[in-house]
Formats: sequence, structure tokens, C-alpha cells
Amino acid sequence: MDPAKPIGFGPQFNVHVVGDRELLLLSEQRSFRLVGKLYVALVPFLDGKHTGEEIISAFAGRIAPDRLRQVLTDLLAKSYAHYLDKAAPAARQALWVELDLPPAEAERNLSNRSLAVIAATEQGPAGDGARLLREAALDSGIPLQDADQATIAVVSVDDYLRADLKEVNARMRRQGRAWMPFKAGGGMPMLGPLFRPAAAPCWQCLATAMIENRPGDAVISRQNDAARPTRSFTTASLRLAANFAALEIARTLGQSAPSTLERHVLALDLKTRSASEHFVRAQSDCPVCGAPHDPLAVLARGKAPLRLQSRPVSPEVDGGWRSLTAAEVVQRLGCHVSPVSGLISGLQDLSLGDGLPVFTARQVGPVAIDVRANRLVGKPGGAAGKGMSETSTFPTGVNAAMWPKVGSYA
Repeated sequence: MDPAKPIGFGPQFNVHVVGDRELLLLSEQRSFRLVGKLYVALVPFLDGKHTGEEIISAFAGRIAPDRLRQVLTDLLAKSYAHYLDKAAPAARQALWVELDLPPAEAERNLSNRSLAVIAATEQGPAGDGARLLREAALDSGIPLQDADQATIAVVSVDDYLRADLKEVNARMRRQGRAWMPFKAGGGMPMLGPLFRPAAAPCWQCLATAMIENRPGDAVISRQNDAARPTRSFTTASLRLAANFAALEIARTLGQSAPSTLERHVLALDLKTRSASEHFVRAQSDCPVCGAPHDPLAVLARGKAPLRLQSRPVSPEVDGGWRSLTAAEVVQRLGCHVSPVSGLISGLQDLSLGDGLPVFTARQVGPVAIDVRANRLVGKPGGAAGKGMSETSTFPTGVNAAMWPKVGSYA
């Protein structure tokens, strides 16, 4: 316990005193019961305004300091109490707790970081989305600054594949600034990933992955405009997207650990009322953030002998010899299944009936030659997997779709 920091019961709790020796802490989804006169006596002091040292001093002569210090330590360890920020709104700190963020730490991080919101174009949903995101960011406690001073710049777009984002990406990296795209319009608003100026992936990596899932864009000649700018939106949908983005940005700025936004696009599907994460892989041959092409190193790797290693067989019995369980395969490769940025657009259940599970993969960007030629270049038009159960069939389908791509994407 840090005695110099203000401590209070979790701000998400409704604190109810029952009699002279019982305390109930009730949140939306959790309930805790504390029994003891000391807990009841502590209620007026655990309001987030008193430090641990002040609380111990207030009970001097009544409770041994070591005992009280241990009680406060236990309350903090069990998340019944938290270090709080005296000046920050209690409701916002309660939300941090619900999002598994230490409230005082989140408020400190938020106050030391800032946001700039830039519109790629002032017309349509990009311009409206930028305005609404600024409003939502201020409501979320995010400090706003000019683009050249902010911790993170958000570029509001009508399409993630706007041609002018290539220059934005290059400029941000030259200036050493972190940034992320945001699309408020459409049936699937999106935010992220957060591009770091000296790290991978970058926007070019994302664009390469997205264009493979949108091959029609490659045949359209355009300058700075988008091939398919969003045309579906209302003020309500744009505001919903902006509020969603503001919350995720506040979470990113408030936490000390790396954010999900570092490597993922977050998408809000308005049709299914669901959110999803789409992994963005760093392209090893990216002309912006990848390593320079070294033909000698590539040749050396190609000449290296194949090394076979013995691995224990999984105890799972499913009609084959496997070194990994189905769950482990999904955990390792499932991130590459995405209609937004995946090597595999998706998997479809085409089971023939009960007990005959079959999953087919929707491949990205197949070359229009023929089935055999497509496979030889690592971009087959489709793949399928089967198994004895749905649990094992899904990863089998992923494996079948992934193995031809190893040579093209490794």
C-alpha cells in the first residue's frame, strides 16, 4: 500500500451499511459482503479523498496502525478499494475499473497524453466523423491538441484505402508521430491500428492486406480519392462510431500496457451489433517499414537444409497424428482469418450433415489463371478441411488454406 495516495471503495460499487457490522458492495454484476465493525467505521474515510496515511492517523489510538495498514492492503489487493484521483469524475473512474484499468493510473496517463483529430476530407462522413470524434474525445476526458504536438493523431477517412494516406503515412514516419485511421461511416465503422513511427506494421502493410481482400480496387485508376468511399450513414450512426472510437482511444491513452490497437483494426458491425478485432501483420517486404531486400540472404535461407524435429503427438484422438491440439492451432493461426486484413477472408461451414463437418476457406486475391497455377504461386482460389468434429474441422480448414501461402508470405 502506498500511504501517500488517496484510497476509496471501488467507485463502481454502491456501498450499503447493514447494521453496525456488515457492509455490502454492490456493482452492476458483482456483490461482496464484508463483516466487521472496522469496515463500517471505514466507510466515511474510503471516499477517495483521504490518503492511506490520513486514514491511519484518523484511527490513531483506536486501531493499531499495522492492523489497519493490513486491512487497507487487503481491500486494495481484492479490488474492493482502489487508488483514486481526487479531481477526476467518479463515474469515469468507475468505468476504468469496469475496463480493468487502475483508475488513478488511467487518469494520470490520460492527463499526460493528448489527441489530434484530422479529417482526410472535410466532405461527407470523414469531416462529420472528425467533428463528432473531437466532441466525444473531450467528453471522455481526452486532452485535444494541435496535430504537431499531440501524442496520437487520428485521421478521419471515408475509406481506409484512400490513395493520399500513403503520403500521410510517410509524413508521420518522417516526423516521428504516431497515428491511426478512423472510419465513422458505413455499416462497419473501424478504428486503428495505431501506427508507430519507427515500428512495423505501417499503413502500407495494412493497405497491402486490405487490397487482397478487395481486389476490385486494384483495377480502378484514382489519385487522392477512395475507390469505395462509404455511402451509408446517418448522424446517429456517425455519432455512435465516434463515441465507440473515443472510448477505445481513451482506453489506449489511459493504460500503461500495450493496447490492442497496436496491431489490430477494431470494427463495429452495426448489422450484427457486435465488435471484432482484425490482426494486421507486418509485411516483411514492405517498402516503407520492411527490411531492404537482400537477395543473398534469401538465397542462403533457400539453401539451408530442412531440419526435421521430433515432437510429441497430441493426446487428442481425431483420426490423425497432431503435435498441436485444435485449440492451439486456432490460437496460433486464427488471427489470420479476417475479411478485413486476413490471409484468409473467412471460413464457411459447409457440413454435409450431422457427423460430417466440412469447412471451406474464402481465399484472398486469387490470381485469375487456373486452379493449379494459382496454387503454385501460393494463392489458391479455395481450400477446405474436414474432421471428426466441428472443433477439429475449423483448424483443419485454416491449415489447408494457410500452407500454400507460406512461400508467398513468409
